[in-house]
Amino acid sequence: MGEVQDLEDFFSQVAVESDQRMFDRWFRIQVSSVATGGYIVVFSDVSDFKEQHKKL
Repeated sequence: MGEVQDLEDFFSQVAVESDQRMFDRWFRIQVSSVATGGYIVVFSDVSDFKEQHKKL
């Protein structure tokens, strides 16, 4: 049950969409709750976009 609580904390910190640095990469994380319980989570690697944006 501890793992589920950790995930709940993580998802509440992420909110609906945010960029987070993990494993030396940047990820855009999008979280949606499901009516029957649980979450749908999409991780998109946006590291290249962040590098290009920094150069502009």
